[in-house]
Amino acid sequence: MTDTAITNEIRDFLQSGKRNCWIESGDLSVFVRRGFHLIDHEIKNCFDIANINVDAEKRGQGIFTKWLSIAEAEAAQSGLAIIYIENLLNERLQHSLCGLGYLEVTKTFPVIMYKKLRF
Repeated sequence: MTDTAITNEIRDFLQSGKRNCWIESGDLSVFVRRGFHLIDHEIKNCFDIANINVDAEKRGQGIFTKWLSIAEAEAAQSGLAIIYIENLLNERLQHSLCGLGYLEVTKTFPVIMYKKLRF
């Protein structure tokens, strides 16, 4: 799927008013939600990523990282403050997200990570 198609899928969700949906992008399926979470002692409006499925033979090729960079830009443009990723069981992905500026919510299992999109 092209960057434009991914952008359109994410933008359609963000503009739809839906609370949640699956976004399908070729070899990737991501379950997203609009949520509110306590971050730094404040309730923040968040773009939640609750489930990530990448076809087994395509894992480790940057498909989700590419999707995530587009999601970050679209969420920020829509006025959301945080990307909030739940249920992280893949340690390689956790490490990769740290390199992209994501922070871990302490004392959670499975791991939850978030990134501030605007301050």
